[in-house]
Amino acid sequence: MEDNIQIGLFFSRKHIFDPLTMANNFKEKIKSLGEVVLLPVDEKNNNPVIIFDKGEDIRLVITFTNIMITFQNDQDKFFKDSMKKIMEILKKSEMDITRIGYINNKVLGTKEADLFKNNAFDNNEILESDEFQLSYYKKDKIDKLNINCWKRYFTDYEKFIVSFDINTLIDEQHDINYKFVLDFVDKSQEYISSKQIVKLI
Repeated sequence: MEDNIQIGLFFSRKHIFDPLTMANNFKEKIKSLGEVVLLPVDEKNNNPVIIFDKGEDIRLVITFTNIMITFQNDQDKFFKDSMKKIMEILKKSEMDITRIGYINNKVLGTKEADLFKNNAFDNNEILESDEFQLSYYKKDKIDKLNINCWKRYFTDYEKFIVSFDINTLIDEQHDINYKFVLDFVDKSQEYISSKQIVKLI
């Protein structure tokens, strides 16, 4: 696992589209996606129908109700350019987006794991552990926006992963456009920086 961020865009309703046409739209606009995998269509379920999982910088998983975008490339320009193209494709396909999620996964090492344990815990059983996991959930706000936030701190052999999963509430609808996405990501990152148990990222 490497550092990455993920954006989840959730449609206002189920949109049935032709997977081949949609996949070609993305391949034409975003050359770094690589080869596509098209899966059998089952309109009754919410299974992926399009998967781009070969790109080094960006990957997509698309269903009839949402699209999940993973960025391995942390360059701001690449992120903004790619998101702009994705939002243009979705708008042209008349897919209204009403919910958004943002996941930030940071991969650190044993030094940061020990620093976290020594500052977050006061229990010898935990402090002497070889591996540990801490996860918790909280409803919160970013400015006036209600959010869900899942926070995870866990070790995986020599790696220490810090993961924040932030999304808008399922029963609250928003008119999500390109500007909304950028603002949400920026404010989510500020939120993450302010809410860490131990300052690591």
